[in-house]
Amino acid sequence: MASERERLQALVDGLARTEIGIDIVGTDHRIYFQNDTLRQRLGELGEELCYRKYMGRVKPCDSCPVMRAIEHDTVESRELLADNGRHYRVLSAPFSNPDGTVDKVIEAVIDVTERKKTEQMLRQSEQMFRSIVENSHAGIFVVDDAFRFTYANDRLCEILGYPQGEIIGRDFRDFVDEDSRQMVADRYVSRQKGAEVPSRYELGVVRKDGQKRRVKLSSTVVTDSARQPRTIGQLLDVTERRRAVLSLMVRGLSNAEIAEHLVVSASTVKFHVSNILSKLGVSGRTEAVALALQHNLVS
Repeated sequence: MASERERLQALVDGLARTEIGIDIVGTDHRIYFQNDTLRQRLGELGEELCYRKYMGRVKPCDSCPVMRAIEHDTVESRELLADNGRHYRVLSAPFSNPDGTVDKVIEAVIDVTERKKTEQMLRQSEQMFRSIVENSHAGIFVVDDAFRFTYANDRLCEILGYPQGEIIGRDFRDFVDEDSRQMVADRYVSRQKGAEVPSRYELGVVRKDGQKRRVKLSSTVVTDSARQPRTIGQLLDVTERRRAVLSLMVRGLSNAEIAEHLVVSASTVKFHVSNILSKLGVSGRTEAVALALQHNLVS
């Protein structure tokens, strides 16, 4: 028996060095043993009632792990909020008397307060992130390594004119117009292989009703929990802004005047003008204006 007690004490002392609390509690709910870790955290509670001193209760806890461990002859695990405001994971296992009877459990008491705080912060961050994504003016999406959509926010559904159920699982190239399809696919594959390609560029998409829209794509590659590459991207519909810029060009406004009129930066206007010239296949504003008037591109 002495050697058994010595081995038990050595085990308890070893666990104490890992800051795991150890106690022995009877079916009468009295605390018969605490290691130093528990005594330092909760005080000397020899033969006090566990539910009263640990939990600040006047009666035993619902689904008491002590009783369940003995009744079912198994290890019970519970997460409890103690009277000191800290969260503990309690593992309760039957503890035999020398005669083989069991009226006590031995418990490992692990302080998980910091983990709980971290989990709460993560939940809050996830809620904030989801709120931002779902209320964004940009269409936000996630595409897997087989080109399939795995996530699409409401704004992306609006841009493409499809309900979410008709986007998830579809190949993103299905929504890209013919002129942009090969360029987008090539850049997507190159980016997933780690090659340096522009993270922002413009392309055309085709809505469910057949209407073509010009969008600005920004994307990045991340690795998921299964170590698989995923592309996170956002689409900004620039169709109406592009038309507005072209319309103001036709009216003879300079870039600075257009920027002031649309309440955007001069660099944004310069970007739109450059794309308008490229799309129309011309080298200057005069040619762009002439084509716009010739083909009734602006009202």
